Amino acid sequence: MNDYQIEKFPDDVFSLIECFFGDNHNYYMGKVKKIDISDAEHEVKSYYELVKTIVSKCDDRKYTIEIQTDEDIEILDNVIAVIFAQGALDVWD
Repeated sequence: MNDYQIEKFPDDVFSLIECFFGDNHNYYMGKVKKIDISDAEHEVKSYYELVKTIVSKCDDRKYTIEIQTDEDIEILDNVIAVIFAQGALDVWD
């Protein structure tokens, strides 16, 4: 399990993408690579089963990598894009 934990942002995110998808292109396209995961690693195996299962061609939320931290993150030079629903803008009106 420790091999799959995301502790160092953003490096471990890239490692997770490489592990399950191979590269950024495959991650973007939702193409999961075939890997063997020990039955003892329940959380990892569950994640793998989730991302490799085709549920709907229009719902790709299962590929989302969410990061939660209590530390400040410098976004000025680290964010390429922010994508959110139009309704989120209504909160600021």
